[in-house]
Amino acid sequence: CHHDCVIHLVNMTSAGEKQHYALELIKALFSHLPEDFRVGILYDIGCQLE
Repeated sequence: CHHDCVIHLVNMTSAGEKQHYALELIKALFSHLPEDFRVGILYDIGCQLE
């Protein structure tokens, strides 16, 4: 199993409009890559309960 390096890493600490930033990072990433390039994206949703 081949692993490369992380290009972008985002820690969003609040919900809402800030989730838009993750989509913009993905769009920016794909704008610099060839169309046939394979990309893996991980997305983790965590909840904090009081």
